[in-house]
Amino acid sequence: MADLARSTALSRRGFLASVALLAAPGLLRSQEASAPTTDSQALEGMAVEPKPDYTLVAKFATYDVDLLYGVDADGNPEPGSDRLKVGKFQFMTRSWAMDGVLDDNYLGPLIEIRPGDKFTVLVRNELFEEGDYADYGPEPPRPEDWMTVINQKVGPSVFLHEDQPLGYPFFNTCTPDTPIGDFVIDEENVPKNFNWTNLHLHGLEIDPHLFEPQGTSNPAADYITIKPGGDYLYRFELPEDHPQGTFWYHPHRHNSVAIQAWGGLAGLLIIRGLYDDELKDYGVTTEIPFVVHDPHYEIVEYPDGDEPGIAKVGRFLQNQNGLTDYTYMVSGRFQPTYTVKRNEIVQFRHLTATVENLACFRIVAAPGTLSQAASEGVEGENHPFYMTASDGIAFGGAPVKKNMMVTGGGERHDLLMCFEEPGEYLIKSDHLGTIQFFGTGPRDQILAKIVVTEEDAGQSMADIEAMRFTPGIPAEGPPGVADIQPSEITRRRHFVFDMDGDTCRLPNPQFRINDTVYATDKVDFEIEQGTVEEWVLVNPTGGTHPFHVHVNAFQVKESYSAQVPDPKLVGADAPVVQSRIDALKTIDHPNQWRDTMIIPPKGYLRVWTRMYSKRVGKTVLHCHFLAHEETAMIQNFLIRPAGG
Repeated sequence: MADLARSTALSRRGFLASVALLAAPGLLRSQEASAPTTDSQALEGMAVEPKPDYTLVAKFATYDVDLLYGVDADGNPEPGSDRLKVGKFQFMTRSWAMDGVLDDNYLGPLIEIRPGDKFTVLVRNELFEEGDYADYGPEPPRPEDWMTVINQKVGPSVFLHEDQPLGYPFFNTCTPDTPIGDFVIDEENVPKNFNWTNLHLHGLEIDPHLFEPQGTSNPAADYITIKPGGDYLYRFELPEDHPQGTFWYHPHRHNSVAIQAWGGLAGLLIIRGLYDDELKDYGVTTEIPFVVHDPHYEIVEYPDGDEPGIAKVGRFLQNQNGLTDYTYMVSGRFQPTYTVKRNEIVQFRHLTATVENLACFRIVAAPGTLSQAASEGVEGENHPFYMTASDGIAFGGAPVKKNMMVTGGGERHDLLMCFEEPGEYLIKSDHLGTIQFFGTGPRDQILAKIVVTEEDAGQSMADIEAMRFTPGIPAEGPPGVADIQPSEITRRRHFVFDMDGDTCRLPNPQFRINDTVYATDKVDFEIEQGTVEEWVLVNPTGGTHPFHVHVNAFQVKESYSAQVPDPKLVGADAPVVQSRIDALKTIDHPNQWRDTMIIPPKGYLRVWTRMYSKRVGKTVLHCHFLAHEETAMIQNFLIRPAGG
């Protein structure tokens, strides 16, 4: 592949730089020893573990990044201000290092594999809580910290618990005189142990690998836990018929997931194969990893002249409630610029790796640079793009034309685009602030810039519309390998993703699935491998919850929302906000397969799911707003052998 990711603001790290994408799959893979061993233990008949294919090391690091912060009218720091300034910072965080070597970007390295691959990943934890790293933090939340958040002002005189766009009340099961030490505390779902880690390969149809030992069917099994100084060797086998596309990896150790993800402990994973070959045959040679991430941070020191500021990962409660600083980053950079040719078809591998924020994707002409006016854009006014796959599974057939999309944490989309007129274009995320938790959703921001040169590549949007792709999962074929048919469904399950507001119970609010308190050592239901079911996922509030299930993709059948913009919150922007609500509930393709999708506010998502016939064990489903999952919006379930 040639000319893959041309950018003026990308890291040299593999998944950001085009040179890594030029490499054949397996470039990052260490070679297993092939020569006879001379190890004395092996000569005595003891097995010697070959070198792992990949070694990921969790380490503390400090990176030079641009971040946003609030300022007053004179440009001086003012926390909480709506005026924003870009400043250079040293960001203290946790990072993945390939083979222990840190690069200059805080997101993890690209991993590339192919269907049928057998591979091992050694995860080593070097997050030592001592010496220079003792101050990286943050500290786990204390009971009294929740009271500060509950009584946080979101306006001149409005307290957070008085402004209720979610439409559910706070209430007390104790008296105002009850000491905080007597509050009910759900210790299992209180965030803590922020330097314990493990690994999840998100979206892959492989053995369950969250619980000890990998692939266990023990209902009481605890999480695989890699403490500082420890390591764990994961073994994976990818099916020969696995869809090829865009996936990712991140930690998934309950209690520490959100803090680690806010700092950037995640990376892109691509399964190469037929899908890539078809793109190449159509002349698509420019591939851009577009990873939208939302690091949340506390500012320790502000920039002073030429001296950068210092920031570190913010405290859990402030991050969860959207009351801390954060900046949308793309592939580890602030507002990167991508340079492409006029009439060149470009592929974006779009991953929404946000932890607690929705993200919008729309393309507009930069003001004053092109003949057409820049649009503030409801659907239909933006520069079009085309979607060919979601969550690593190609639709098949023709690409789907889009003008805008709204995504949640964990979702992936493969996009094609072409620009007929040279100039500068902006990729924007905006008008999402009132359709998220507590109405404190993401601020408007330019995500990236595209510079289109005068050089003509000779392609067109008509060429995209003429493309046809092989579906990642065939529409027709024998039961068990193709689209699910109504006759295969054996039962229906309901899952209600909801919140309670008992101010005398911590964590607060109480995130729940089916009003159940999460416990690691139990399973909420069992299902036999090969079984096909309909799941109805309900969201009664005005918040949003990206739903994710491990091991098995599902087919999306219906997505509904009764949410309408609140005039008190959005005013004249109501039509634009409504377009965002419409976008987040859109089903992009008939019989679309997904592993992560938003349950719309005040609505539901109806899906059909088939338990993959080759996989058994204890696994999970959860909200992929990871702070919600961390505080109990998660369930364990067990896939048991057929007939077992």
